[in-house]
Amino acid sequence: MSSLHSYPSWQIAAALFLLLILAIELGYWIGRRLGKPSEESNSALNTVKGALLALVGLLLGFSYSMASTRFETRKAMLIQEANAIGTAYLRGDLFDEVRREPYRELLRRYTDARLAFFRMTTDAEAVSGALQPSEALQNEIWKLGMEQAHANPLSPNNLLIVDSLNTMIDTGTERVAARQNEVPQPIIVLLIVSTFIAGLFIGHSFGIGKRRSWLATFGFAFLISLVTYIVLDLDQPRRGRIRISQEVMVQLRSSMK
Repeated sequence: MSSLHSYPSWQIAAALFLLLILAIELGYWIGRRLGKPSEESNSALNTVKGALLALVGLLLGFSYSMASTRFETRKAMLIQEANAIGTAYLRGDLFDEVRREPYRELLRRYTDARLAFFRMTTDAEAVSGALQPSEALQNEIWKLGMEQAHANPLSPNNLLIVDSLNTMIDTGTERVAARQNEVPQPIIVLLIVSTFIAGLFIGHSFGIGKRRSWLATFGFAFLISLVTYIVLDLDQPRRGRIRISQEVMVQLRSSMK
């Protein structure tokens, strides 16, 4: 089975909406066929329905919390990486004149490569290939930093240069990892299954009363699908419509004159 993360969030939400309509209709048919249960059975069913709806609400809240936390983490990592690259660029003043401009030019190209990578919205294979230029530039920047350190082994500036490069590389790796950290697929599947079963019970209640409420049917299906869409959209940094602005990195690149 293909990963749910490979599908756009609106497609999953639309499929869930139709699935919930089907579940409620199926529950309605079952309720009409089985007829009205006894008073004791009806009381037990109402307890189960209430518990199931509470579980659906809990899963929705839990999923939203996970997705929003990851979204905020990605925003924080963007600022941290911009600060790290900016610090490394400013410490280019500590380089010898012969290495200063090549070092800064590598950082400009590195910033461009990072912007290009995080703006990509293509498939996973293309995204993986787009990461290679920035990784190659990291190696070149580090090599130039080591050349500077070896050329002036007694300089106290070496520690500042190496520290800024270490921070820049580590932050870049952490940001890529944060981009790949999504809500686990089993949680999404559990949410879909739970809402389907809840739809069955809601339809069953309509069937017992032998009266269908289209307003409640479409309202329930729409709201559940909408919340699920928001959760999935927050969790899909490349395919979703809710995106993190790269303006911080754009401003940093503009300052590298």
